[in-house]
Amino acid sequence: MLKYRGSHLIRSGFIGLVLIVLVITVGLQTQRLVSLATSVRHQALFAEAGGLAPGNDVRVSGVKVGTVSGVSLQRGRALVDFSVSGKVRLGSDTTAHIRTGTLLGQRVLTLESAGAGRLRSADVIPLSRTGSPYSLTDALGEFTANTAETDTAALNQSLDTLSATIDRLAPQLGPTFDGISRISRALNERNE
Repeated sequence: MLKYRGSHLIRSGFIGLVLIVLVITVGLQTQRLVSLATSVRHQALFAEAGGLAPGNDVRVSGVKVGTVSGVSLQRGRALVDFSVSGKVRLGSDTTAHIRTGTLLGQRVLTLESAGAGRLRSADVIPLSRTGSPYSLTDALGEFTANTAETDTAALNQSLDTLSATIDRLAPQLGPTFDGISRISRALNERNE
């Protein structure tokens, strides 16, 4: 009889310990569990992820309404999984954009609700209604490509002509345009 009683106590103690751990875990994570139960999962397809990562905020009108849960590659495009609070109504033509959310460059996913219908959790926001961020690297690359095609000799001559014309019209503006001409020449020499 003692043998049976001992194993029964061990089993009861183990079950009690598991229940206590479960109650403490649920008690400490109630807000998170409630948000998981009431949030709606969505997906959006982007040309590029633009630095968006799991854990980044999802915002509507500047207010945090959810989080990014995953970013994956699908046929050469970035598929972003995110969850939004069930209280937020998103229209059937909702748009999504990746933007810079902080001065340190952390990305956020911004949503703009549009359309008469309702965006369901199974719907994927298509590439035509999403926008990736314009990165500084891309901007500098385009600037370099555009300036490489500039005829700097013709630009220098035009600025010299403009400077001479302004010198005759308003002598006080001449030094300003002379400075611009010097900058143009310096850029020309640097490009060579």
